[in-house]
Amino acid sequence: MARLLVRGILIGAALAVASAVFAQQASPPNPPPEMQRRFAEAKERLQLTPEQEPKLRALFQEEASKVRALQAKYGTDDAYATRAEKGRELRAIRADFRGKLKTILTPEQMAEWDKMVEERRDEAKERRQQTR
Repeated sequence: MARLLVRGILIGAALAVASAVFAQQASPPNPPPEMQRRFAEAKERLQLTPEQEPKLRALFQEEASKVRALQAKYGTDDAYATRAEKGRELRAIRADFRGKLKTILTPEQMAEWDKMVEERRDEAKERRQQTR
C-alpha cells in the first residue's frame, strides 16, 4: 500500500513538472526591453487604433523571431562573405516587415514611421561616431 502511495505521488509530481514545462514552452517569451520600448513609442507616435495594436505587436514579434533565426544561422562567423549574405537576408526581412507594415498603417502613419526610422538611424550613427 505504501509503495502504491509513493508511486502515485511520484507520478503526480512528474505530471506537474511536465505540464509546467509544456506551459512555459507554449507561452510566447516576454519581448525584449528594446522591442517593448519600440512598440510603446510606435503606439504613442502613430496613435494606433485598438485594431492596429495587436497586428503591429505580432509583426514586431515575427520580425524579431526571423532576426534571431538569422543570428543563430550565422553564429559568430564573421567572414566577409558571411557578413554580406547575412546583410542581404536581413534587408529581405526588413523589406518583408515594411510591406506588411503598409497593410496595417495608414499613409499618414507610414510617414510618421519613416520619421521614426530616420531618427533611429541618426541616433545609431551618432553612437558609432562617439565610439571612434
